[in-house]
Amino acid sequence: MKRISIITLIIILTSVLAGPALSRTTTKTDKQPIQAERQQENIKITTPQRRDFRQTIPWFGRVLCQQTVRIISRESGRIEEITAGEGLARKQGEPLLRLGGAVLRNRLHSLNEQITSLKKRRRLAERMVKFKQDSVKHQFARKDELNVAENQLSQLRLELDTVKLKQQQLKKAMFIKAPLTGIISQLRVAVGQNVNSGEELAFMVAPEKLYIKATLFSKEPAADLLNKPVTIALPNATPIPGTITRVLPTRTVAGARIVWIEGENLTAALGLGQTVNGTVILNTHKNALALPEKALVHNEKEQACIFLATADNYQRQAVKTGLSANGWTEIISGIKAGDKVVTQGAYELYYQD
Repeated sequence: MKRISIITLIIILTSVLAGPALSRTTTKTDKQPIQAERQQENIKITTPQRRDFRQTIPWFGRVLCQQTVRIISRESGRIEEITAGEGLARKQGEPLLRLGGAVLRNRLHSLNEQITSLKKRRRLAERMVKFKQDSVKHQFARKDELNVAENQLSQLRLELDTVKLKQQQLKKAMFIKAPLTGIISQLRVAVGQNVNSGEELAFMVAPEKLYIKATLFSKEPAADLLNKPVTIALPNATPIPGTITRVLPTRTVAGARIVWIEGENLTAALGLGQTVNGTVILNTHKNALALPEKALVHNEKEQACIFLATADNYQRQAVKTGLSANGWTEIISGIKAGDKVVTQGAYELYYQD
């Protein structure tokens, strides 16, 4: 009986001493699944997608014209009419401006009177020559008299032609016409304004000769920029395309490249002297494998890697990246379509690893 009591006492003491240890063991075992579940909740997995990428660089510039003609006043006078304002198109030979004023009108009136007088004198001289020819024929006049009459007629004809030419030149100077088919630019006069001979009135530009002189910062050689496509930004409108047609061989003091950009729609969309900007498309990669940028982990050497989800673990994988755009990065090598890639929690796995 005493022996049974001793055994019972030993069992009770063992239970009391082992209880806390068993309790601690049970708590630790229960917490491990909870932590694992929380880690799984912080990790998201996706597969690579196919996307298009473009490598671009910005540029800025001004619209210029390869063919520009100055409109100059050939006479001094007053601007009486402007038939085409700045920015309007005119065909070659169409009127642009008309000069007038008292001085020009008096000159034109004087030339007209001279022409009228010379025509009368010419007709008289022609009659005299005909009379002398008949007189010489019938031996009523000498040959030298006929020669004098013919010389006077020739002199009158020459003088009349000279005055007519002056009249035509003055009329041409008064009615200024378009020297080419183009657009009026930089109109510098107004109706009623007095101008001098040789004064610059406006410019005309050939619309098909518009181009953009652009500046861009690029390490690319000049040959690699030539014929590259560009986009030209327009305010409140869809960008229009263009092409680099010329690259100046030398750089600016700041290291920038100067290029010429041309395009079919420049005339309709842009104006001479307008400041514009856009981008040069250096490369285009279509249907490339891509991952969200947050799936990539970079080490201290800026080397990129990802984490692939396997059946029971996560495996680190080095990758080679390409172009980036809109939160996505092109993956050149290191993954294949269908791989399960960690897109959220990659850095946590990196530091745990």
